Amino acid sequence: MKAALCLWAIVLLVAVTSCTSGTIHPDPAAGGNGADALAGDGEHGDAAVGDGRGADLNAGTDPEHGDLGPNTWVPARDADDNVLPSAFQGLPLGRWLAVQGEQNDLADVREPELYPSSYGIDGFHNITNAWGGAAWNADLYEMYISGGGHGDASMTETGVYMVSGRTLRATRVIDRQPLSSALKWDGTALVPGEGYPGGTNTPTSTGVPGSMHTYEGLVWIPPSVMSEVGSPAPVHGGLFYPGNAKSLINLDTKSYSKVHWSTSYWDISYITAVRWNTRILFPLASWYVNRWDMQLTEMTDWQTSGWDPTPTVPSFGAMLPSRSSSIQFVSGSRLFCDLPERGQMVSFHGDQMATRVRYGDAETADASDWTSYHEIITLTGPGAVDFTVEALNDAGTAANLLSQGGAHYLHSAGEIWVCPVPVGKPLYRVTGLSSATWNVEKLAGSETLTPSGTSTYGRFVVYDMAGVKIGLRVSSTSNPIEVIRLP
Repeated sequence: MKAALCLWAIVLLVAVTSCTSGTIHPDPAAGGNGADALAGDGEHGDAAVGDGRGADLNAGTDPEHGDLGPNTWVPARDADDNVLPSAFQGLPLGRWLAVQGEQNDLADVREPELYPSSYGIDGFHNITNAWGGAAWNADLYEMYISGGGHGDASMTETGVYMVSGRTLRATRVIDRQPLSSALKWDGTALVPGEGYPGGTNTPTSTGVPGSMHTYEGLVWIPPSVMSEVGSPAPVHGGLFYPGNAKSLINLDTKSYSKVHWSTSYWDISYITAVRWNTRILFPLASWYVNRWDMQLTEMTDWQTSGWDPTPTVPSFGAMLPSRSSSIQFVSGSRLFCDLPERGQMVSFHGDQMATRVRYGDAETADASDWTSYHEIITLTGPGAVDFTVEALNDAGTAANLLSQGGAHYLHSAGEIWVCPVPVGKPLYRVTGLSSATWNVEKLAGSETLTPSGTSTYGRFVVYDMAGVKIGLRVSSTSNPIEVIRLP
């Protein structure tokens, strides 16, 4: 009888662990034994031998990801494949875990054919590693990832991938364009082939924007706005793809709007983009702000390229007059955060300071000069000392703790969470956002499991799920999806 009771207790314990909250593996051996190898880049320098930011998780004995040690999790799911509420609630507080199982990374859902880059036979990993960002659908908890560019990946490596905050699985939403569709600009015309400056995202012959470093430039478009601009997408909405060749992707129909391409529009504005109503705004343009309206159309260089099958039909969207400012929104740093519900965006730039731009107020007022809509923010608190010029310097070294990191605003809590790029670094929480003095604290024990290549950008988000606060991170195409329960 006693043996039977013991056996029953063991079975019950296993059932509760695996069916209610999932399994957290207690292996004491931590994984990782190699530098994160990145492809080089003509814009930022060759990072092919790693950037010194830490070990890659993909090492050890696990057949797919290596020995992940005590930081792995097999979440329990319901019949619809959604992670159970009790599983989210049962996550340890303040500690990252790597999700195990099928479709737990982007590599699981890639197409089998290798698309070469300027640096090797396969550039797929540079969708994320080469300054690749993501857009977040806060309604359905969906992270949309796409990137590449500058020779780090084929310009036809245009696939769009989604990581669900409900299922914690990856899916491929839109396939890549054929390799044969690659076009490059030879200085006077578009001609077939790969190569820089094709990496500045000229269109493909199929009329799709070529892949590029997407930074903080991908923007999710809600279904209501998609209907307003004439591309109904009532379920998943749309995705704005930035750069010289712009397009609006309908995530329901998997279709692209007619590409908007200019040979003369070249600056770094697309590094960060935000949406206000039907307009896409680019605050990072030195002393001016570029604007693009999705309700309008205009003739562009695509119509005269010789590749447009309907050259008399205007391109989707139109550039609006730029706005000036005597305050530069950003200067050398690469840590941005959009606060869409507030119509604000912030750039952290060192010396425990940041700049906030109230783009919603500026657009509502139709202001031609945005100077008065910029505010200097002072950072205080125990974590503020880490927000230095060196930590935010765009130099691609281990000292650049926060440069090109991920920052996400959670409106329900009125706070910003910041995730560094290097491995083994904790998260930061920023509060007091209604004032001009913000408090910064570090979350002890929240050290990152893996390095995030050159950047994180939109591949880190925070959201409310099952009554708890969840952080979600995608550090690379091959590392598993990572989650954390936050206070």
